[in-house]
Amino acid sequence: MITKQHIDEVIKQLAAVFPAWQAAIKTQDQANNLKRVWFDEVNRQGLTEEDLKQGLLKARQSDSPYLPSLGQFIGWCQPAKYLTVERAWQIAAMSGTQPITNPLVAEAVKRTGKYDIINRPERDIKPLFKDHYEEVISEAKQGAQFKLPPPQEPKKEIDFQKIDRQESRKYIDRIMELLGDKQ
Repeated sequence: MITKQHIDEVIKQLAAVFPAWQAAIKTQDQANNLKRVWFDEVNRQGLTEEDLKQGLLKARQSDSPYLPSLGQFIGWCQPAKYLTVERAWQIAAMSGTQPITNPLVAEAVKRTGKYDIINRPERDIKPLFKDHYEEVISEAKQGAQFKLPPPQEPKKEIDFQKIDRQESRKYIDRIMELLGDKQ
């Protein structure tokens, strides 16, 4: 169970991370009320000391100067739902034809190499992908945040000029001649 001392420490650390904390806490009564509400909700949610540490790690990565809401902080504390390695691999293996919508899978694909995932035998590349995906999950649990790459513009169709048979035969004969294979 989280104690009032834990909540006091969380609030102190959040005040150090968010310089505009005074906008939310102007009086001692407000501070006491905030601590009481946070204490009740954190315990109602069943958060642990480890969860609070994870929330504080994510707080340090926020670019807002203001204290997070209680709901936002609890969201930072709760363990993220991660895909299984097998499901992540299925998404990665389809990345040649389907866009990746999970930022953790996208990062693992980037580290492994999309070309290799698509072209190398599964028995060779899947273990490497698995290692990278587990690294990404570990980093995410430490507070790292990953983003999806920006969408790429669709490839333009190539407009081939039509060449008649005689003309194409001349090109082929010329190439063969250059290669030293005369007919």
